Amino acid sequence: MEEIALEPGERIVRKVRAHPLTLISSLLPALILAVAPFALIFLIVTFSSFGSSLPMMHSVVDNISHSAWPRLALGLWWLFLWISVFNTITYYFLNVWVITTERIIDIHQPRYFSRKISSFFLSRVQDVTSDIHGVLGTLFGFGFIHVETAGEEEDFEMHGIRDPQGLRDTILHEIDLVHRNHSGEGTDGV
Repeated sequence: MEEIALEPGERIVRKVRAHPLTLISSLLPALILAVAPFALIFLIVTFSSFGSSLPMMHSVVDNISHSAWPRLALGLWWLFLWISVFNTITYYFLNVWVITTERIIDIHQPRYFSRKISSFFLSRVQDVTSDIHGVLGTLFGFGFIHVETAGEEEDFEMHGIRDPQGLRDTILHEIDLVHRNHSGEGTDGV
């Protein structure tokens, strides 16, 4: 977060990432694919033990256990999965919203060497919508939030976040404080 330059008097209120359950659900297919070669070998060995009626299976088992090619394929398979897991974890930790006393900052990392940082002032927010849907979202309390701004700036949306209603309330509270501070500044000289 060192690349975020805060204005004088501005402070970070909250940092928001996706719910950890979304990370786990993204990693689950990789875990299944990591175990898949063992399941395949187990099935081959199981079917080859039915007797000599399947001599082809015996040769497959012998080739797997004595050849370097299956080991190379398994190593490349796991390397691919490791890279995939690393990508998922990296993007999970690098995509973040930062709510400050003055702005909402969206840090989005679409690729390794591409980072997009967008922000808008809370005084420009028109609408904040949060939504929790589905059984898992209801049970674990995660959903999405949509922040709409005045003008042609892009809207901010984040999916899979923890406690979207609480985040909406935090944003609305900070917006209220911004409006009170700005209206109070204008009446000091009267």
